[in-house]
Amino acid sequence: MSGPDILQHEEYVMRLISGREYTRQQICVKLRRRGVSENDALAIVDRLENAGLIDDSRYAVLFASSRDEWGVARIRAELVRRGVPFEIAKSEVPLDEESDLHKALDLLEGWRDSATPEKIRGRLVRRGFSSGVVRRAMEQSGL
Repeated sequence: MSGPDILQHEEYVMRLISGREYTRQQICVKLRRRGVSENDALAIVDRLENAGLIDDSRYAVLFASSRDEWGVARIRAELVRRGVPFEIAKSEVPLDEESDLHKALDLLEGWRDSATPEKIRGRLVRRGFSSGVVRRAMEQSGL
């Protein structure tokens, strides 16, 4: 691909990232859908990452901070699905059972009057809380 074409695609990516954060993988997928070769897409992403404009670690932190009702396991799984390497997801979203326990207890209290203990347990598991956290939350709440 020629220089002007690459610049056009870089400008496209700049417009994308000016609105919100994206992972390396998400940008590569968008470029590939526009007909950019894999090598050119990776070159563009590498340049923007080296300039600090694309950062999977920053993406992971921002993503996790906006998921107050999810447990660590679900946040990490979703980050990996979105293209964040597992090691980055693991380091940026550390396991904190006490924080997860408080989140689970808050959710449980909101559901207490409208769901059975079995349904509450299932909801917490689907939200990515570990079995140990779910058990502790259920015990502490008296369910």
